[in-house]
Amino acid sequence: MKRPSVKDISQLAKDTLFSINILSPEQSGFASRKTGDQSSCKSEQSLAAAEKLDSSNRYLRWNLLWFAFFCVFFIPLPFWLYPLSCLGGYIASCVVTIWLCTALLICGLNASLIMRKCYRARDERSLAQYQPQSAAALDGSSPLVHMVLMCAYKEPLEVLVATLDSLKQQTVAKHLFVVVALEEKTPDVTAKSLHLISRYASDFLHLMVTVHPSGVPGELPGKSSNSNYGARQGVEQMLEMGIHDFRYCTATTCDSDNIFPPKYFEYLGYDFLRRENRYEVVWQAPLFYNYNLDQRPFFVRVTGIFRAFFMMGILIPQDINTMSVFSLSLHLLQNQDFFIHPAYQMDDIICTLQRMVAVHKRVRIKLTPYPVISGPTSGVTYKQELIEWARQGRRWTIGAAEVFHYFCIKWSSFDNFSGFSYGVRFTHYYGFIICGMSLYNTTSLIASAIFNGTGICNPADYLIHEYFVFLPLVGVLVSYLVYLWAFVLDRLGTRLLNVKEKIHFVRNFLHWLSAPLVLLAYSLVEYYAITEVAVRGKAVCKHGASKKDGLAVQKF
Repeated sequence: MKRPSVKDISQLAKDTLFSINILSPEQSGFASRKTGDQSSCKSEQSLAAAEKLDSSNRYLRWNLLWFAFFCVFFIPLPFWLYPLSCLGGYIASCVVTIWLCTALLICGLNASLIMRKCYRARDERSLAQYQPQSAAALDGSSPLVHMVLMCAYKEPLEVLVATLDSLKQQTVAKHLFVVVALEEKTPDVTAKSLHLISRYASDFLHLMVTVHPSGVPGELPGKSSNSNYGARQGVEQMLEMGIHDFRYCTATTCDSDNIFPPKYFEYLGYDFLRRENRYEVVWQAPLFYNYNLDQRPFFVRVTGIFRAFFMMGILIPQDINTMSVFSLSLHLLQNQDFFIHPAYQMDDIICTLQRMVAVHKRVRIKLTPYPVISGPTSGVTYKQELIEWARQGRRWTIGAAEVFHYFCIKWSSFDNFSGFSYGVRFTHYYGFIICGMSLYNTTSLIASAIFNGTGICNPADYLIHEYFVFLPLVGVLVSYLVYLWAFVLDRLGTRLLNVKEKIHFVRNFLHWLSAPLVLLAYSLVEYYAITEVAVRGKAVCKHGASKKDGLAVQKF
């Protein structure tokens, strides 16, 4: 690739259609939004659509297909297949083992390639091939504006400050239009808003705090509805400031516990400007859940490591969905009735599907090779840690099942190939990889022990060598090797992010040994959640805010 010069970057900026001045909040006129007034016709249409969705059938939903296939058929399969055919049960066990091992090995390869790109991005000599050499390349004459939407609820103020401090340290901080989206029920919401405004008044292009009203008809309380409200209020404020053409603005959503590397938005801006298909893609940075992860219990740490591993190995390479922190064109974000659908709980997954509906085809996920630190589940006591871990796993699963329902009802919005390919990959990840594989291998092991041990099945009758019955256990060895590599990548990630962790070798070793049991327990939570949403329907779809009190203040 030809090395871009500052002149080349300036030409990209000249190709845009408008320019702005860098304004402080005092110059632009800050306005805190505390009501749900939807003045535009499009906003009224969005509210009507949300109310219509809220009154839709609450039980006969497409996620029943997941329940029927995974919970009723696939996972219990060994218990009724072995009595019918001992050889059939054995072959099925071998096939699923090979399937799982192949998926894990591909995941490990993809994650390694992404980690390599992240390390290369850290090296300025390599970065010069595709990134501006300095923040001066995006100077005040550039029209590019980055809206950053940070949602918060009951998180400690120290956690919000750590995230805003990382935004303040961006090389292009004066191009950030920051929206801190609080909930109406946020404790001390007025005092918290005033503190943030006074502390960061002159650090960004603009800073505003929105207060999302509670009890809006058709909305599900949570991050999606808060993000939707905050984004709309942010757009109104941008219009008041004279920023009218959103085709050359980006929008980035994040949580209150994300720490951005200094060049995140510098790279995003350059990659956005140089792409001809900038309105058909979304950008995703790898998330490492190492926000004091060394202080968390083993099940939280193992889950955090594998969330990062699967994101780099599956979610990003296979264009399945964004997660927590992602960026896209503001023009693409507002090209729907809803900016982010307020009647669904998973803002990141539903946002990806909404963009597919907008462009009528698959939306590609482009890597931002600057990892972001994210907070894991946390609690102040061991019991609370366990409750938070299980509750979030349940919530993520219910959210994914509901998004699958949304995908099915929106199938006609894109071509059949896009719908089929996305549906297969989405179901494979959330159904087979996350929920089904560990549980199937467990039920297969139990069924094999029962039926072989009671004499119903005799390995000598259907296998050339009787010891072949232990062949599926080879998958355990392969899994452990891949799990070890996930721990190695986590270590490389902490070095890349300059995160200091105190993990003794013995503790690390025990965490690695516990990985299969942790993943099995997580699969059980998923199994329960899929069953629950099938039985209770839409009523179970509620967004329980994650507790952040257990995240101690850390210097990054």
